[in-house]
Amino acid sequence: MFNAGSKKIRCISVVWDVMNSIGRCIIIVLIALAAASPANAQQRKVNLQKQVVLPGKNLRFDSLLGIVSRQTGARFSLNTRKFPPGRVIHASSGTMSVAKLLAEIRQYTGIYYTILGEHIIFIDNPPPGAKPASTRPATKITTKAKIPAVVTIPWRQQLHTLPPRYPSSDIPTNFDTAFHLFMADTAWTLSKKDSTFGRLSPPTDSSRQLTLTGGWSLRPGWHWKKGTDSAKYTFVIIPGKDSAADKTIPPATDIAKARKETAVHKTSVLQSWWQNTFASGYQRPASMKGNNSSERRPFAFLLNAGVSADEMNYVNPTLQLGFPFLYGIGSWSSNFSNSSLRWGAGISIRLSEDWRLHLQGTTGQLRQAWDTMTLTSTMKVQHGKLALLAEKRLSNHFSLQGGLSFNRMLTRYYDFNGQFQALDKSAMETMSTYFTLPKPPYTLSDNYGGNGNVKTWIGFQLGIFYNMNLSKRN
Repeated sequence: MFNAGSKKIRCISVVWDVMNSIGRCIIIVLIALAAASPANAQQRKVNLQKQVVLPGKNLRFDSLLGIVSRQTGARFSLNTRKFPPGRVIHASSGTMSVAKLLAEIRQYTGIYYTILGEHIIFIDNPPPGAKPASTRPATKITTKAKIPAVVTIPWRQQLHTLPPRYPSSDIPTNFDTAFHLFMADTAWTLSKKDSTFGRLSPPTDSSRQLTLTGGWSLRPGWHWKKGTDSAKYTFVIIPGKDSAADKTIPPATDIAKARKETAVHKTSVLQSWWQNTFASGYQRPASMKGNNSSERRPFAFLLNAGVSADEMNYVNPTLQLGFPFLYGIGSWSSNFSNSSLRWGAGISIRLSEDWRLHLQGTTGQLRQAWDTMTLTSTMKVQHGKLALLAEKRLSNHFSLQGGLSFNRMLTRYYDFNGQFQALDKSAMETMSTYFTLPKPPYTLSDNYGGNGNVKTWIGFQLGIFYNMNLSKRN
């Protein structure tokens, strides 16, 4: 009996030891799982350098993401309204890293991405402070010095800022006045007498070197070109020769003609200033006169036709004829109840390439009669206008004119005998009911006196005109 009890106690202690061992194992496993969880979390982060194999080049967006997800375990999130799953993506076939594939998707579609754990989220704009991972290894970035921007300086300004060029010791410094705008250095003293023109010329066996630096010359045949600007120097060797043996020089009988041509070129500076200040803004003068350049007359002929409107007359077909700086004006004005002819003159100055300022003065008369049986009374209206207008050139032919005007309207009443009658305000208003006279929208002054009724006001004028371009000639 004692032995049976001892066996029972041994069995219980064995079971207890087994349970303790199992409990220790469970605790060790739990501790190991807890310790391994951060490592698993880190392992679940997307590995952008992992290689994926693509079966083809043209794949649907959803199919491409499914292939990458199966091979890498990454998950994708995107807005299907902005990025349709059925869109075809042109990606390189074969093996590539996830980072390179995402870079190709961004280059082809413009879609950026950001990474959150094991998720790759597609977004519209790049995340702030984040840049997509590069497929290339990091390289050392070296900063380069910033190259200053090249400032283009007009050639005329360059001519004034160039340093002086000193001639070498073997080159004399006697300047030929006919070429002084072009030459930096000349060669010899003029000593030989020209047999035709009677002027000093160099010997036939000598030569000189000219340095062309740009600019313009009043001498016929010398013209500035871009290739000979002051930034570049062209060296020309001109041999000395006698004009009697030179077949290219006209004979002595053409001396008067040559002097006339030289005088014309000497006046080109004044003509250029006149043209730039008062000439037509539609036809700009040629900057240089050469063999192939077009020529403009200093008094360009102006012919503009257009239509304008103001505060009293809604339709004003107008014709401007003359020169750009002085022209005549003729128009027919109507407000659909009254119409009259107007005439006057205008002057203008050029402000810039496409803007001009006009000062125009016009006048016109309107006469209306009212009769009872055989008796007739008359109202006469004289409307004067002084307008200051700005003109904007819209194209080669069309321009827009607009501005303010000062208006003065004189109204006079003539009775049945044709005699002028000075009426006061009440009498004039009573007689005006029998006529359909034009009325300004408001008045600065409204006076009644011995000369009639005088009204003044400030109005506006706006019109569009077509330029005939009659001044152009080739």
